Amino acid sequence: MTIIYPPTIDYKWLYQRPQQLMKEFSRLGIRCIFFNNNNYIKDGQRIAVEDDNLIIVNDKLYPVEYDALVTPPIVLWITYPPHVRLLGKKFRENVVVFDAVDFPSEEFAVWEKDMAEIKRKANIVFTVSRKLYNYMWPHENLHMLKNGADFEHFNKARFIYTHPPKDIPTGKPIVGFIGALSTWLDWDIIRDTVVSNPSYNFVFIGPKYSEFSVPFKAQNAFFLGRKEYIQLPQYLQYMDVCMIPFKITEMTEGSDPIKFFEYMSAGKPVVSTPLPEIISSGLAYIAEDTASFSKMIGRALREKDFNIEKRIEFARKNSWANRAKQAADIIDSYIKNKSRWKIRL
Repeated sequence: MTIIYPPTIDYKWLYQRPQQLMKEFSRLGIRCIFFNNNNYIKDGQRIAVEDDNLIIVNDKLYPVEYDALVTPPIVLWITYPPHVRLLGKKFRENVVVFDAVDFPSEEFAVWEKDMAEIKRKANIVFTVSRKLYNYMWPHENLHMLKNGADFEHFNKARFIYTHPPKDIPTGKPIVGFIGALSTWLDWDIIRDTVVSNPSYNFVFIGPKYSEFSVPFKAQNAFFLGRKEYIQLPQYLQYMDVCMIPFKITEMTEGSDPIKFFEYMSAGKPVVSTPLPEIISSGLAYIAEDTASFSKMIGRALREKDFNIEKRIEFARKNSWANRAKQAADIIDSYIKNKSRWKIRL
């Protein structure tokens, strides 16, 4: 079996669900081919081997090279709804998996028609949240596959294990955020919380999404930009409280923030706006407005250590390795029952 991930994101830019799952599939002995969508692989090098079973290629791959890399059955794993237009073309897939990660509203509303079409054509559908599951219902092979934790990577931040990075502030408790700076963050709550809590430093790690511009400045707010994935635990170890200040919209209610699992891996207390998937964990401090956000940060800073192990155990159980095994078993079961295939070998 070969799993193909078509050109959607840069493998090295932000390490997200597709990279995590492809890495874990490869560790299960499944050949995975990740088509990159920019110049991470130089024009003269169309193929880069990440490990024995995970191969990064660019979209200029010749058909003969593709044929040499794949072993049927070929599973096309799609997360970007417009890629429904790729079905039945150059990848010569036998099975189509749609992994629904974003709810089609607000900036993603343009995907609504594509999601309806891919729902009809996909053999298997996974969703990251209950809201997306309900949206994709009914489908004959529908499964919820929540996000997960790169546990070993982020668990290092449970304790201080390196000197502080040069650009991280010192002298005050740190309230931290790791992720893209974007329109789906509640910048009113962020600004008001920062300004009303001068005794804390607020540290933001991550790139600006698209053309987004941070709408405020403050002496205790530090926007440190994108960091390499390998560096993130070095910053997380110095965060006393982590936050997920998303706006509450139809789109974010369908999300399952990966950062929550990363924070949990390090045992960090988390203050979040009321996102359904985070509420259901029972492990976060939930705040609906600026006043409660500040209150919950203070409570998180004063909490007792016994909560740390609960969070770490939650992350350990919800690892990407476990998620990949769950998905691989579902795909394997589907393939073994060839009479149900909509796309024949």
